[in-house]
Amino acid sequence: MVDEDCGELRYCLYEIENSKCLPCIPTDMPCTKDEECCSDQMCVWGQCTENATRGEEGTICQGQRDCRAGLCCAFQRELLFPVCNPRPERGESCLNQPNLLMDMLAWDMEGPRDHCPCAHDLQCQPQGRNSDGDLGFCMTVDVSQLYIMRNSVLY
Repeated sequence: MVDEDCGELRYCLYEIENSKCLPCIPTDMPCTKDEECCSDQMCVWGQCTENATRGEEGTICQGQRDCRAGLCCAFQRELLFPVCNPRPERGESCLNQPNLLMDMLAWDMEGPRDHCPCAHDLQCQPQGRNSDGDLGFCMTVDVSQLYIMRNSVLY
């Protein structure tokens, strides 16, 4: 059974043994996919929302191409699924990956990320640690510092 089998204003709740059709979810109620929401609504930041456009901040994504410029597709712990997130700007917190080269290469991957890289030409500068890795802030890095950082990752 799939969503289309359920008819108008209904969606399919997929279960391994027994899928079933349920009524659509109204505006401002929790959701996990766009198909659960009534009419032309979308699931934005985990709530059915009117007048949303795919690719905007908070909309569900499967890869980087699903999000408009300035956003990245990343998982949200609170939601348990990836959404389009703003990339951190200058002075905003970020997660500094211990292996900068691997982080830069991972950005080219199509799928959702665990976190968004800094916006523009900013780099995440370490400021401490937490359970997710190195905490930092997005900062401008002069070319000589970036060269040193990248070379230290390679060795």
